[in-house]
Amino acid sequence: MAGAEPHLEFAASSTARRQTRLRPEAGVPYLLLLPTMVLVAGVLVVPVLRTLVGAFQSFNELGQTTGLTGLANFRALFDDPVLPGVLRQTAIWTVAITAIATPISVGLALALNSRFPGRALARAIVFAPWAISFVFVAIIWRFIFDPFYGYFNDLLSWFGIHTTGTPWLGKPHSALIAVIWVGIQLTIPFTTIVTLAGLQSIPEDVVDAARIDGAGGWAILKDMILPLLRPILAVATLVNIIYIFNSFPIVWVMTGGGPVNSTDTVVTYLYKVAFQNNQFGEGAALSALSFLVLMVFSVLYVRATSREEF
Repeated sequence: MAGAEPHLEFAASSTARRQTRLRPEAGVPYLLLLPTMVLVAGVLVVPVLRTLVGAFQSFNELGQTTGLTGLANFRALFDDPVLPGVLRQTAIWTVAITAIATPISVGLALALNSRFPGRALARAIVFAPWAISFVFVAIIWRFIFDPFYGYFNDLLSWFGIHTTGTPWLGKPHSALIAVIWVGIQLTIPFTTIVTLAGLQSIPEDVVDAARIDGAGGWAILKDMILPLLRPILAVATLVNIIYIFNSFPIVWVMTGGGPVNSTDTVVTYLYKVAFQNNQFGEGAALSALSFLVLMVFSVLYVRATSREEF
């Protein structure tokens, strides 16, 4: 009988587990997740799959499919002489904004994390651009860079630099620098918020103990604060790269991708190809390539930074 007791206990536990799984409340979590899953499928999964399929189809001028084309859309896309410049500008746009905005945001977060009079107002000023519509901000900066009515030329003249009538958004290099400048301003608030949240999660006892041991401000920042911020900055950087790569309103409102496609990024050029030139198949192919590039980059980036951070 003693040998039968473990068997009876195992059978009882198995029965209890089956009863737990069969209870009505066991399905409540899945039922609560159902609306979100349906929303994600409708907003994300279905459009992505439709775009991937559309990359191998042909379309008429109304956007209706007319058949399969195989890799014809991709071949036409690679034969486009404008595409290499667009890819180069997209890389410059994404890397420049991320590389410049991140250290500035870390510095601002360190300053806003310290106690000083007017700290609440300073935080509001830093975060304000992120709360305003990007389209609205881009319209303001387009007016500022206007060669005749904008304030930028007047500001330079005040410093003794005579640039009256200079069309900053009408020259390829200066136009690209201008849109990157605006992109940096609109990226800093988000990165600063995330970094500030990370700073506030660092226990003050750790920093105080380092000061008692004789560590200076730079040593504390380099050897303690930045390593503790590394997981947060890794996530913020990945989010920024994906978001900046896909950003549309700044470039489109300020320059429309001009002059002569000199400020076009993948997203703005995709819009032109698909909805201005009615080349829906090539637009879908460019969308599929962009999705693939971002997916591969995200996987490699996460693998490279996830051993301790994630």
